[in-house]
Amino acid sequence: VDDEKTVIPRNSLVEVNQSGLLMETMIDITPRDPIPTPTVGPLDPDCDKEGLIVCDRQRLKGGQGVSLDTLVGIFIRLGQEMEEIGVSNTYKLAEKVSIAIEEAKPLLAK
Repeated sequence: VDDEKTVIPRNSLVEVNQSGLLMETMIDITPRDPIPTPTVGPLDPDCDKEGLIVCDRQRLKGGQGVSLDTLVGIFIRLGQEMEEIGVSNTYKLAEKVSIAIEEAKPLLAK
């Protein structure tokens, strides 16, 4: 953090996401409730003592968010299953679609 005005709560969700046709990688930082009201900024010497925000030279751990590769893989498997099953087994197909949608929900929620 090199700007006093950049305030990132320590309880923020940090994710690496991909979007767009070129699958551009972005880091998304989403503050979570409760949003803190710090009395000092990230460059203040007492920032770390207060413990509410990310201070200068500190790090947050993050995780993988939306991956278009994963989403495409789910739909490729779905298409292959549809091709193998055929029209006569529509009930089984509906079950498989339901499972694929459940797998994709975390990705689609983004």
